[in-house]
Amino acid sequence: MQLVKTTIYECLARRIAKEPDKLFLKYGDSGFTGSEIGNIVDKVAKLLYTDGVRAGDKIGIYGVNSASWIILFFAIQRLGAVSVLVNSYFKEGEVVDCILMSDMKYLLYTDIQEDDDHGEVAKKLSINEKTKDVKCFDIEGTYDYWKNLVIRKTECESLKLPPQPDPMDTACILFTSGTTNMCKGVKLSHFSLINNARQMVNIMGWDESDVMCVTVPLFHCFGMTVGIIGSMIAGSSVVLLQKYHSISVFEAIQNNKCTILNGVPSMFLAMVRNERFKDFDLSSLKSGIIAGSPILKEEYLSVCENLKGIKLQPSYGLTETSPCVAMLSLIHI
Repeated sequence: MQLVKTTIYECLARRIAKEPDKLFLKYGDSGFTGSEIGNIVDKVAKLLYTDGVRAGDKIGIYGVNSASWIILFFAIQRLGAVSVLVNSYFKEGEVVDCILMSDMKYLLYTDIQEDDDHGEVAKKLSINEKTKDVKCFDIEGTYDYWKNLVIRKTECESLKLPPQPDPMDTACILFTSGTTNMCKGVKLSHFSLINNARQMVNIMGWDESDVMCVTVPLFHCFGMTVGIIGSMIAGSSVVLLQKYHSISVFEAIQNNKCTILNGVPSMFLAMVRNERFKDFDLSSLKSGIIAGSPILKEEYLSVCENLKGIKLQPSYGLTETSPCVAMLSLIHI
């Protein structure tokens, strides 16, 4: 495969220009077309720019999977700023570490689950001597909120946004525990992320006809590279779940005829061992990547036998490598 030099936002713009009216993202009962995502991202990017966000600034995203998470991710990329992806389970002390390691300027968070305390963490950050200068904003919005934001007239309408950064520039900072219990920041470039995703898409044979069910966390390199960037490059639609729950995954696959499901071994094992597994029609599934931790041969074969017809590709990767290092070819499945 020939490597390309392009940015994440340039890939998004090409995808939208090619199929503006196709479903880009479904979240809950709401569906966003490509053109809707493009218009929302452009407006949010202008608002962020007006507030002072510039190319190279480190902007944190702190929350579970949501349409708002993806919108803010692309808006940050539109400005050439750096998306700092914070584990949604991190507490105040861990978030402080992430802020200091990355030199974060803004923290954009969501509070959409009963057990979320991101808002409380944000309040504590505002009075913490080490982090009081970080601007924190609750960015969760409904489909109607984002649509109305585009329509609403603001002073930034005529604003001309800056050109895209060099593809070799840092696009994201992710955190990995690696060999210690303290997270370490990993800087990943547009070039690395785009080409890693392109190779995975090529190996898997994904295209515009596919529908990808995304349930792995977007703050994780697996979710971000395969779920967001991979689907964007393939041209496939995304059905996004806040987090993994077997029944929710069954319902999403059945109701949306999802053809792609990626995940860690424990997720697939939980699915096939669930007592309600056979109550749902999962026959639309064609392929997926299984990665993130080891799996026994017997368990892998059991998953494949139960999810009849799926080509489930074992893969090995690291956050530091964007993430895929090696993947089994389709011809070996």
